[in-house]
Amino acid sequence: LLAGLVDKSIVTREERDGLSGSWYRMLETIRQYGAARLADPGQARAIRLRHRDHYRSLARGFAEEFFTPRQADWFVRLRREHGNVRTALNFCLDEPGEATAALEIAAPIWNWWFAGYLREGYRYLLRALELATEPSGTRAFALFATSNLAIHLSEFDRAAGMLAEAGELAESFGDEVLAAKVKQCQGHVLLHRGEPAAAVPVLEEARAEAERLGQP
Repeated sequence: LLAGLVDKSIVTREERDGLSGSWYRMLETIRQYGAARLADPGQARAIRLRHRDHYRSLARGFAEEFFTPRQADWFVRLRREHGNVRTALNFCLDEPGEATAALEIAAPIWNWWFAGYLREGYRYLLRALELATEPSGTRAFALFATSNLAIHLSEFDRAAGMLAEAGELAESFGDEVLAAKVKQCQGHVLLHRGEPAAAVPVLEEARAEAERLGQP
């Protein structure tokens, strides 16, 4: 199907690098025509939801394979997909009831926001947390993810506050792995604040918990 569309000059095929394979995109005039055909609000929303689901799945894949030999591939892929990730997040933040989905996209890729998009990722996560306030495992992880970005923006008090809530939620949901991650991040807050003596025992406790839970 794609080959046929390329032959008809409806989409173009690009191969920008040797890591992430081929990339297909619509010509701008075709894209505008397609957007105009989505005049029916119900149809447009259905397409946006499919788009959201795709990038939520992509974020899960990034999180699952980040600490693997595929890490570089994922950074290249997400850089290429940046515009689509933005579009999915903006939809989720503008559409009533979709803020939790924004957390499910922005939080799992928190490591990627450091690759030149730190403030952007931070803004998305803060907006989503302001909208999706119900206690949940998703919110707990998002608070942990956002606090990592806050630390590197020197917003230590805000990071500490988010981690306190994340820790309480992790405990209430029985998520020991996240609780260990939260403790590790609390150690990082102390370290970046210039309190290494206070940070060491917290980090050692987090490491011991991670080892007990089989989290290398």
